[in-house]
Amino acid sequence: MIAHVDMPRISEIVVEAGERYGVLPWNGWPQLLGDPQIKKHFDDLEIHLNSLGVGDWNILKQKVIPRFRPTKHDASPVTKSRGWQSAMDLLNEAVAYRDLVEHGFSCVRFIRESSRKTPDLAAKKSGIDWGCEVKTINESDIEICLRMQGRVASSSVQLESGFIEKLKKTIGAAGAQLKEFHCDKRAIFVILNFDDSLHEYIDGYMNQIKNWLVSQPMEADLYCFMARPPFATRHPRDWSRFVWPSD
Repeated sequence: MIAHVDMPRISEIVVEAGERYGVLPWNGWPQLLGDPQIKKHFDDLEIHLNSLGVGDWNILKQKVIPRFRPTKHDASPVTKSRGWQSAMDLLNEAVAYRDLVEHGFSCVRFIRESSRKTPDLAAKKSGIDWGCEVKTINESDIEICLRMQGRVASSSVQLESGFIEKLKKTIGAAGAQLKEFHCDKRAIFVILNFDDSLHEYIDGYMNQIKNWLVSQPMEADLYCFMARPPFATRHPRDWSRFVWPSD
């Protein structure tokens, strides 16, 4: 049975992508969910997807299913494969959607893609119109290669300069895109996937990013940085999160 009763929206993606392309996005679905770490990852994603209204869910689903076309499998010259990274990055827009709702924003909605540059989300707060761009930073090529070999690198307690440079470019790209959209204020959400596979050093990484931001120009009115919690110790709902400038 393809559909999974605990994951109705992820199941919709699996079924519809399978029907469209003749192959399921993940081989062995739903047997994959027998792995506790994989199951926890999808449970987490389903929580965010379930926060979407029906109309917004359909908009996101229409955007993401073409990313599961077999020929769209993501790769880099080093890793040769990153799985369905671009599709998963799109699904992370639901993380920002839910966060906006939970922190007092109203009229949260996805913006349909068009020929002109638009942010991913629009929302209101205290009568102010916001545009919100969502970006994801993923693990390094080195880490992906090791995982494909069934190995895990020893995690560093400090973020490397390469990660900080990637973060700077990501924020800059998001800021440039937001400038094309007419709204009162602009927010950039950055979903962080560190090489630390068990997320043991999340708090230290977040503090390092905060210290770095002090010396950087602002590309939007607000940044929100989010990362999954340590695998063994927190509930999937308890993402590590901070906004900048701070409340």
